[in-house]
Amino acid sequence: MQLKYLKYLLILVPLNCFGQKLKIEIFNKTGFDLDSIKVQGKYIGSIKKNSSIVLSDFMKFKIQDGLPFGFPYGVIVGEKTYKGFYGLCGTGMKTVKRGKFRFNLICKERETGKELLWDEHK
Repeated sequence: MQLKYLKYLLILVPLNCFGQKLKIEIFNKTGFDLDSIKVQGKYIGSIKKNSSIVLSDFMKFKIQDGLPFGFPYGVIVGEKTYKGFYGLCGTGMKTVKRGKFRFNLICKERETGKELLWDEHK
């Protein structure tokens, strides 16, 4: 009789012990459909305009002054996207391994094209 319940216990214990502790939600506030998105070097995929995607497969995530460290990369469908380079500085950077975070992807018009940037989600 006790062996019958043991298999259920073996299924539930790993789910509780190794559950995802870091959850990141990214909102597309650019006004455009985005494709080929990369966040901190990891391929994410696409996000339709005015929608969001939840990233739950990061074990750790770098944040600088309340926003993701580094610059987002993505292709604005049907537009030229500028991938600007600014010197990155590690000041104010920390690595998080648990928590829930929400960020916006926004678009800024530059002389060289449209550029994707991070913004605080309110």
